[in-house]
Amino acid sequence: MTFSRAPARARPMRLAAACLGLSVGACAMPQLPSLAPARPLPVAWVGEVEATRPGPRVDPAAWWARFDDPLLDRAVARALSDNLDLAQAAQRVAQARAQLVPAEAQFLPGLGLGAQVRGERRIAGELPSLGGDLGAGLSQPRGTVTWGGGLDASWEVSLFGRATATTQAARAAAAIAEQQAEAARLSLAAEVAQTYLELRAAQRRAWLLEASARAQRSLVRLTTERRGAGLASDLDVDRSSSSLRQVEAQIPLARAAATRAARRLATLAADPLPDPALDTGPAEPRQPVARGLVEAGVPADLLRARPDVRAAELAVLRAAAELGVARSEMWPRLTLTGGLQVTATAVGASFLNPAGPLTFLAGGPSLSMPLFDWGVRRANIEARGAALAEATLAYRQAVLGAVEEVEGMLTNLTAQRARSERLAAAEAAALRALRGAERLYAQGLVGFLDRLQAEQDLLQVRIELTAAREAEALAVVGLHKALGAGVPGVGA
Repeated sequence: MTFSRAPARARPMRLAAACLGLSVGACAMPQLPSLAPARPLPVAWVGEVEATRPGPRVDPAAWWARFDDPLLDRAVARALSDNLDLAQAAQRVAQARAQLVPAEAQFLPGLGLGAQVRGERRIAGELPSLGGDLGAGLSQPRGTVTWGGGLDASWEVSLFGRATATTQAARAAAAIAEQQAEAARLSLAAEVAQTYLELRAAQRRAWLLEASARAQRSLVRLTTERRGAGLASDLDVDRSSSSLRQVEAQIPLARAAATRAARRLATLAADPLPDPALDTGPAEPRQPVARGLVEAGVPADLLRARPDVRAAELAVLRAAAELGVARSEMWPRLTLTGGLQVTATAVGASFLNPAGPLTFLAGGPSLSMPLFDWGVRRANIEARGAALAEATLAYRQAVLGAVEEVEGMLTNLTAQRARSERLAAAEAAALRALRGAERLYAQGLVGFLDRLQAEQDLLQVRIELTAAREAEALAVVGLHKALGAGVPGVGA
């Protein structure tokens, strides 16, 4: 079966993204390495299959609506709104964005204001006499007060791209945090959907096992009665009792699985108690089934849709910017400085009426040039270069891993869907057999034992079909997660 190809809806991701515009000095910024894989990506999926359940298409930003289950929609919405992991990811994004301010401020002049007051008082000794007529009539002051203030300005000119490269690294870090937050949202939505599907499957499995246990008890009673009439042996009774105990032993496990899933959904929504609406009570639990086509697109779509691949690409840009910062340390730094200083001094009792203040204005360039540091800066450049090479390899690995994951999910979905279809056919056949046995039993042509056996066969097939449909639904969720589509802002 072939999944319909979705048009490229995602914003194109380019190495020279406007948000990261790497227009820095050629002396600092390295040439970006090629991110293309050694072999081009295929134009179609190898495991591409033809969808067997055509139906209405759904918004890729709310792919869980494919299951047409209001409680699932509610569970995902609660988790996306209240999940604590997402809240932490949002704070990490805020931290990364805040780091942009000091990085971008390097382009702007710095201005500072300073003020001081200093007082002195002589408590012992005499000042030297001025002598002659100049010192006649002057008393020796016992105290002085000096005060002043001024403005200081400085601006480092990024001649070799140091400030620009630092800014680009900070912007890339913020963009990576945003992609990681989107990846967390995608993973959360998938985990909620998977847990909900497991809950519904466990509830239905428990309900079917209880129905099977009731049929087994009737079979045990009938076999026991037949033994009393000499129509069955002790071996027949022991076999029927053993089958009953095996079915009863599975019921607590199914109930426990449902309880764990309900509590997990509560934890994902930051709620200490499970949602009461998830308890179906005595009614037969409904098992969600995916509707419509899964739009797999083409392998190249993963470069724009998957947040982890985009984050890996941004990591390359950040590593390149950090290498640029390291290279800029090899070159001189030019700083423009200036200042305005005003001071005044009062001597003795005249501090209330001092002489006029003194005003100074100064400014000029300052140049610092590194000469010898035992190879520290050169080693830092080599380390940053190795980090850039590592980030490039990690990006290529992320792309190949994404393609592998989607191919695996496509193959798994194909197998699980085929299994579900065959078990659905087996269920239909078992249902026809049960109805035929009921008609024959009503006509007295078969015994009650045959009718019970037909019912037991149907319940067993339905238990297997429940597991198959659960696996198929989980494969649909896994495929959406692997494709990187499913949350606002991803794949749209």
